[in-house]
Amino acid sequence: FVMMYFLNRDYTQVLLQHPNSFVVVGISMGIGALWIRRIVNFDF
Repeated sequence: FVMMYFLNRDYTQVLLQHPNSFVVVGISMGIGALWIRRIVNFDF
């Protein structure tokens, strides 16, 4: 987020104006992590 703030401030300003977007991003990242974990299932 910090890197994006310095590279594209207009984009991050929109995110900061809508705090609920952080919740949506967090949920999406969690679902994505679980999905990737399911696809890449190593059997050790």
